[in-house]
Amino acid sequence: MRAVWLSGLSLLAVTPVWAGEGPASPQSLTILSADDLSLRGDPWTLAPDARVPGLLGLAVPGTGVRGWALRGLSNARSIAPLDPALGVFVDGVPLGRIDGEAFALFDLDQVTVRRGGQGALLGRGTSAGALDIRLAAPAKEFGGFVGGAWGQWDRKMVRGSVDVPLGALGLKVSAYVSDDDGVVRNRVTGQKLNDEDRAGIRLAARLTPLETVDWAVAVAYTQDKGENILSFGCNPADPSACRGWSSTTGMVTTRIRGGQPQYSLPVSGDKADQVLGRVEATTLVTSRLAWTGEALEVALISGFVDTRENSGLDFADGRALPTAAVPNPPVRGFTNGGYAVLTDSGSQQMSQELRVSGRLLDGALGWTVGGQLLDGDDRLDTADMQTLENGTAAGLPRLLADRVVRSSSKALAGFADASFTSGALRLEAGVRYTDEERRLTSLSQSACGPAGCLSLATVPGKLTSGVWTPRAAASFEVMDGLSLFASAARGYRPGGWNVRAVTPAAFTAYAPETAWTYEGGVAAAAFEGRLSARVTGFLLDVQDMQGSGAAVIGDVPQFWAGTLADYRNQGVELELGAQPIAALNLHANLTVQNARYRRNAAVDAQIAQCAGGTGPSTACGVGAVTASGELADPAFAPDLTAGFGARYDLPIPTAGIIFSPSVDFSWRSRFETDTANLSASTGAHMLMDAAIAIETDDKAWLMTLSCRNCLDEDAGEASLLGWTYPVNPRSWMVTARRQF
Repeated sequence: MRAVWLSGLSLLAVTPVWAGEGPASPQSLTILSADDLSLRGDPWTLAPDARVPGLLGLAVPGTGVRGWALRGLSNARSIAPLDPALGVFVDGVPLGRIDGEAFALFDLDQVTVRRGGQGALLGRGTSAGALDIRLAAPAKEFGGFVGGAWGQWDRKMVRGSVDVPLGALGLKVSAYVSDDDGVVRNRVTGQKLNDEDRAGIRLAARLTPLETVDWAVAVAYTQDKGENILSFGCNPADPSACRGWSSTTGMVTTRIRGGQPQYSLPVSGDKADQVLGRVEATTLVTSRLAWTGEALEVALISGFVDTRENSGLDFADGRALPTAAVPNPPVRGFTNGGYAVLTDSGSQQMSQELRVSGRLLDGALGWTVGGQLLDGDDRLDTADMQTLENGTAAGLPRLLADRVVRSSSKALAGFADASFTSGALRLEAGVRYTDEERRLTSLSQSACGPAGCLSLATVPGKLTSGVWTPRAAASFEVMDGLSLFASAARGYRPGGWNVRAVTPAAFTAYAPETAWTYEGGVAAAAFEGRLSARVTGFLLDVQDMQGSGAAVIGDVPQFWAGTLADYRNQGVELELGAQPIAALNLHANLTVQNARYRRNAAVDAQIAQCAGGTGPSTACGVGAVTASGELADPAFAPDLTAGFGARYDLPIPTAGIIFSPSVDFSWRSRFETDTANLSASTGAHMLMDAAIAIETDDKAWLMTLSCRNCLDEDAGEASLLGWTYPVNPRSWMVTARRQF
């Protein structure tokens, strides 16, 4: 857990599921409004999981970055070069492996969550769907806002934005800063952990020299200092002390004084001085230059993302890893960590897209054609340290690996899409072809693992793929307020290498993932859209499903990324929206799904090797195979999820204010949190968030009091190496905003 107020409250979009005008959209998407975020008590929130059917959000173990799982396909680990299943886009620019949450802290316009494969529309890394973040453009009038917040763990936040119009040029400057003391107390060092200190600044410009020309460009810089270190509700050194969350790692968050080495092991490079914690800095440049005619638009969309991460993370709480024989190892406070990873990494990605769109037949036929280029480089400099239990306070430290891996990728794609509407019928079709090449450019090792050094000769140095990702959809309005819809779409993730491997047997390449999503259902609306419903049946069929995690492979703990198995998930999603009276907004959603890994030749061989003890040490407890050699249950795919929320806006004219209480509930049935089921599953649980907002009727002032996990539910949301990482405990916050 970490002190994350940036990713907590669910959203209640005012937009109905379907307004009942014309045939319903065949796309499964949810639009989340920025105005409603403020009334939910936290304008810094990016948490669509309670509002979107089948979507789970979680803090990734160690790093604490936001992970997503949709219909069982997840971004639950941030391991390069593994691409996300739910792609994140900011102003049309793909972010790659960045969660995008930091950019939602600027002046947000809206968030759109698209379910199902988006390969035809948005390209790679969208097997499960896409999270599209749109930031506010410079306004045509002078104005802005300034806001602040204070809450539990002494959390302090300041945020503001100002718009300055200069004729044909509009400027916007937005910035934020946040700080807190952290959720967890280290009982060995006395330091506070799992804080979240963030800062960012964004300069946006919009130039409209002609009515037909619009150029929007922005530069943003964000810095995130925070982590999700393993913690426990009771002090592991004194299980009777259960007041506050505790950690017992011996790693410290400050530099060792007197110029002494930070660790007793010979780690190379700048990462040798890395303290416990994580700092990620990202620069994002976006540009959209468009010419718009009467029935034609030409747009050039450009982007550049540069991310740097420095971290020192202990994944074993400063002690030995748990085993079946010793599930709770004794507290030691090892100064090198129990199993710690020091990282100094960087990645850059350039994207360039040309998109031409138009309309024909009096607007009945819409079409889009274009091309896209993605060019990226990754550098991963990591050292893995483990301290073995030997009955002493110091333990037996060993350096498992110290290496620098560099890789690159280049993808060139062409796409076309069309939609046709005639009366009650709407048809959509599109296709994209992507030609991609990935190269493992270099590998240098300062220290090798117990099983020997990694070698580029054991894996292909170049991976190429040519992938077609088509899409077809249709909807038909049977009668006023009732539509049927159906769609089929393909998404994919490119292949790569397990560059975090420590042992040579785990240093492998993995194949691209392809996913077909089939959907069909009915959408209904009544009372001028004040009551709406959508029922979607889906079938997700995945070949070579990708995943990542950590496991003890050949008596050596290490992270891994690769192919799990084939995968199939079928289910039904229900979305409801209601506004019975003007002041009351209600929403509800329900997802019932049946997710299963599917055996293929590779999985059969792995299971046979594990059962017979004849295979490599990577056969058991890795990927989709349990430690006992059985096919695992899929992770992050509960059979049942449900959400419900309400907001009531009560005007008080005599006081000149609008009083808006709101509440949200989300419920999940039991689900696994490790691909190989190495940890205990998370039991069924319900989370509740609530807020009270007071806004002046001229919208100049807004004040809120909100709580997260108001019922203080104690539940796990992720796991790693046998340990469970909990959701954040109950917390509260007061916010204020002045708009001018």
